[in-house]
Amino acid sequence: MKKATAVLTALVLVFSVVMSTSATNFDALMAQFNPSYDFEMTMEISIESNIDDDELQGILALISGSSIGVSGTVDTINELALQMFYAMNVDVPALGIPMTFNYWIDMDLNDLENPTYLSIMETPEMLRLLMVLGGMPEFASQFFVMDMDELIVTMLEEMEGMMYEFGQMLLEYEEMIEEFEEMLEEILAAFHDEEALIALLDEFFPEWEEVLTEVLTFIEESVEFDFDFNFEPVFDGDTLTEIILNFACELVVTVDGEYIAIQFAFDFHVFNIGNPSTIIFPEINEDNSIDLLDLIMQDFPIEFVAPIAIN
Repeated sequence: MKKATAVLTALVLVFSVVMSTSATNFDALMAQFNPSYDFEMTMEISIESNIDDDELQGILALISGSSIGVSGTVDTINELALQMFYAMNVDVPALGIPMTFNYWIDMDLNDLENPTYLSIMETPEMLRLLMVLGGMPEFASQFFVMDMDELIVTMLEEMEGMMYEFGQMLLEYEEMIEEFEEMLEEILAAFHDEEALIALLDEFFPEWEEVLTEVLTFIEESVEFDFDFNFEPVFDGDTLTEIILNFACELVVTVDGEYIAIQFAFDFHVFNIGNPSTIIFPEINEDNSIDLLDLIMQDFPIEFVAPIAIN
């Protein structure tokens, strides 16, 4: 468990340093970012190990070389309305069956008495074939649809009453909440005061020095980590037109001659900012689609229950 904690700590520390170096520039970019754009994203992972464990090697063989690619378009109308399309390509070489899932989303919550929330998923042909071969031809539809307009209206009506009850409950426990806020302020303040932070750790986690020493020793002796990070905004004059982000890392953990090596690559490209591709929704009918929300509600009907006051 401590070894796993060490690896996680190393990743968090490295990622925090990397992200903090670009935070100021990123905030400045987001201030002029147009939320309508096209995008492409890929993730790839490779894992190898010399650990003599058949089950582990089987899992690694399944994962290693796998990749996910997503490309699509986001067309933001305003803060409460957007349309989106994206295609997700999943490739697991060990399975030998790459598949592509297409998704469309149409959302408009400007009029909460008449909202729109429609999601459509186009299933890959291979998945539809597996449904038929698996004896479930009724699910071998080209599209799965979730039209949540009426559900949203019902949820908002129920939530109005629930929020009132919740507000009444907060009033009853106002003194307790104030005490919690004071305690939280003390904890946050401690992070800006080294002596206060140490005193806080000593009180709630007396073993922190021993654990930290073990983690740092394990990282130094057993963990190798290398990474490459690139964040590149592209401008046309003063207008932001593209964002390119690349992150690659290699992590090797070695204990008593046994090792596990992980390579991970992430690439993200935002382009056509402010001028995205046109989204074309497919034609949906009873013959080519299944209402997934209806199926869910039949098997798991949703009942809204007012919150129970805590005495």
